[in-house]
Amino acid sequence: MIPAVSSSYDVANWFFERSQERRSYLSPLKIQRLLYIAQAEYAGANQGRALMPSVFIVSEIGPIEPNLHRAFEHGPPTVSVRDIEPAVVEFLMGVWNQFGVKSVETLNRLVMLDPAFKEAERHGLTTVIDLESMRRHNAQPEEQPVQIVEGKRVKRWTPKTVSAAGA
Repeated sequence: MIPAVSSSYDVANWFFERSQERRSYLSPLKIQRLLYIAQAEYAGANQGRALMPSVFIVSEIGPIEPNLHRAFEHGPPTVSVRDIEPAVVEFLMGVWNQFGVKSVETLNRLVMLDPAFKEAERHGLTTVIDLESMRRHNAQPEEQPVQIVEGKRVKRWTPKTVSAAGA
């Protein structure tokens, strides 16, 4: 399956540009958290398709992409990046708006509790966190099927449960 972007640096650079727009510092650890969340969320929303050609592993500090971790250890490297297609930018903007404002401590707690990370963590350090596991644990809930009856959209009605106190 072809990832949505050709290089992980494109996504990392996109996040760095957003932080510069906000005049905020994006630490190497926070970029790792945002990249992991973006990869997992994208896989969950797109039938397991990878956002970027990255492999995340279990480390002492949580899930990391080891190549990017080393590259960004002392700040963003100078690399050429490509434009990202508008649909992916829209997705990334959603990730940024939801998670970019959170502290690195909050993001750490979030990713350390991620079920895909926890599954891989049981196998020890440097275990690859499976993209399928990321997809499975971040999959969007299936919409209820909608039927057309006499030209009108209808959904199945499910009665509310009545508690014994309310009966």
